Amino acid sequence: MFVFGAAGGALTGKDDIFYVMKAQGLIIPALIVLGANIWTTNDNGLYNGGLSLSNLTGIRKKPLVIAAGILGTLVSMWLYEHFVSWLTFLNAALPPVGAVLITEYFLNREVFLKETEPADEINTGALFGVIAGILAGSFLPWGITSVNAMLAACLADFIYMKAKGKSPA
Repeated sequence: MFVFGAAGGALTGKDDIFYVMKAQGLIIPALIVLGANIWTTNDNGLYNGGLSLSNLTGIRKKPLVIAAGILGTLVSMWLYEHFVSWLTFLNAALPPVGAVLITEYFLNREVFLKETEPADEINTGALFGVIAGILAGSFLPWGITSVNAMLAACLADFIYMKAKGKSPA
């Protein structure tokens, strides 16, 4: 498939298989390939989402898959118009999660090494750190969004640990 894509791309100057096929006059096969690609990806996502919701709620999978499909379609129509702003939000929201996990591990390594089962309570400091990171990444007017978010998340988590009397290693 790579050779077909590379040869078609070199021939037509396009970088997407749909546009390569369209440039060759293969619009119907291009639509079939595009539809099959989208169908198989979304089919697996919808199945996994419905199965997860069923396991969480105890409700049968079929109505949850239908509800998730309808909700997903509605959200996708909104996302089509707001894709860049959604990516900007994810750029501020995802890095703090990883930063807090790494901070928690390095500041409380001995707890992570000896703990055999998950704790029952919510780690409020980590939650506070993630929220602070999202806010910093979203609203600070200078710097790199994801770096600002990670630094704010780590700092807020560390300050919360100190304020609560937890002594980081």
